[in-house]
Amino acid sequence: MQYPFNTVVKLSTGCSGTLIGQKYVLTAARCVHDGVTYIKGTKNLRVGFRRDRDKESGPEKAVDDDRDFYWIRSTEVKIPQGWKASNGLNLASEYDYAVIRLKRKHDNDFMDIGVGSRDVIYPGRRVHFSAYDDDNSTDLMYRFCPISEDNSDLIYHYCDSKASGVGAGMYIRVWDSLTREWKRKVVGVFNGHMWVESRGSSDDFNVAVLITPLKYAQLCFWLEGDYSSCNGRN
Repeated sequence: MQYPFNTVVKLSTGCSGTLIGQKYVLTAARCVHDGVTYIKGTKNLRVGFRRDRDKESGPEKAVDDDRDFYWIRSTEVKIPQGWKASNGLNLASEYDYAVIRLKRKHDNDFMDIGVGSRDVIYPGRRVHFSAYDDDNSTDLMYRFCPISEDNSDLIYHYCDSKASGVGAGMYIRVWDSLTREWKRKVVGVFNGHMWVESRGSSDDFNVAVLITPLKYAQLCFWLEGDYSSCNGRN
């Protein structure tokens, strides 16, 4: 129930997400859209927040989503045009991100978005993310591992995960010279497993879409509704 773990949410479609505002959730596009149309369940999409059981009295009971999570409905889902343009044939992983707008504000903390520039994203740099691995479990699983490879749009890594972890925000710790403290910034969205052609051979990785300057501008516009409000944000 403490930051950064209270920024993690579960989607009713079976994926994970990360809070990036008082009414906004960052997740993977594939969690709500298959490249052709919105997947089943997106129309009535709900976002699950873990209850603070320490504030409740009475004996502990078996895991029950209706008791251990409270849900907020979504009112809007934003997906990049590049994901829809694939027509479901060869889904473009570099566009596998989406933002969900909630019907009402939540009471949890939320993460800042950062740009995955070359000075902060490189092989060997440690990335972190958390997710609820099973639909019927309240166990929040936290991972961290080094980046294996990267390119201009994707992060390749070997962090262990399950399918329900797709959509989780991957973050790094960066030093803020003004406040003189370490801060966490989401720089990618976990997309799952992928076979990758590299140096003439195939290898399998877990993959995250990298938040580039253009993607950052898109996300900022979805949140702010005005590009001028995004000037100077990082």
